[in-house]
Amino acid sequence: KGLGLLLFSALVSLALFTVVESLFVKWWLAAWGEVVVEHFFLRPAGSDLPPPQKKIWRRWRSLIITWDFLALVIFIFAFSAFLPQFPFWLLAFFASVGGVYLTLLSWQEYFVWPGKRFFLWLAVFFLLLWEWLWVIHLLPLGYLAAGVLVVWPWYLAELLARFQLSPEGISWRKQISFLMINLLLYIGLLVFFVKWI
Repeated sequence: KGLGLLLFSALVSLALFTVVESLFVKWWLAAWGEVVVEHFFLRPAGSDLPPPQKKIWRRWRSLIITWDFLALVIFIFAFSAFLPQFPFWLLAFFASVGGVYLTLLSWQEYFVWPGKRFFLWLAVFFLLLWEWLWVIHLLPLGYLAAGVLVVWPWYLAELLARFQLSPEGISWRKQISFLMINLLLYIGLLVFFVKWI
């Protein structure tokens, strides 16, 4: 799974590199790529770390996974803007497959593959992502804003699903304030920061 995530990171970063015009962003992508490579090749495997460092390792990989999906979705929306004649449902399909793959990688940091239970959750994620990508692409948004509006709910959903898959299950009483804060921030992003085009 480490090599798979490394290759995925390289592909989506390269894809995003081809559609951005800002020299600063291109330099940032190059620096990020170097950091990701160092993470995979110059650091010990997560399983070899003591518990406190392993927790940091998992969060760092979660950051990489989230960035990878954001880069993929931004590229999909940018590609659709540059080539509007290309069917978006097909782009959304591939983005949903990528999102499901990254969701699986994220969960495998915490669980071994539990068979049909994982498969059902991933199938639900695929359908929800495909539908949500289609809805967001109908809005008059730039591709950066559209990417953030897709990835933010995905991150929250895969986090809550991971809690639900754990032996302890999810405690909604503990999560309700977290979800309310994110909902308010999401609405604030739409109202005050997103530039509608």
